Amino acid sequence: MENQNQKRKWSIQTANSRSIGVRLPNDEYERLKNFCNDHGFTTTDLVRAALSDYMDAFEEGGRRLFV
Repeated sequence: MENQNQKRKWSIQTANSRSIGVRLPNDEYERLKNFCNDHGFTTTDLVRAALSDYMDAFEEGGRRLFV
């Protein structure tokens, strides 16, 4: 039980980032995968950039997904 009080040691690859899981409908996943393949993006890079752009616009009072 001694290990419960110890902080997790992150590897060098994950020390400055975290991973999340997102469940998408099949058609949306296929659209994302095809878009990335057609335009030379990885799904990770596209989702990361889109999320960052969305949050920036939201914080600046721009477009909002949830009203």
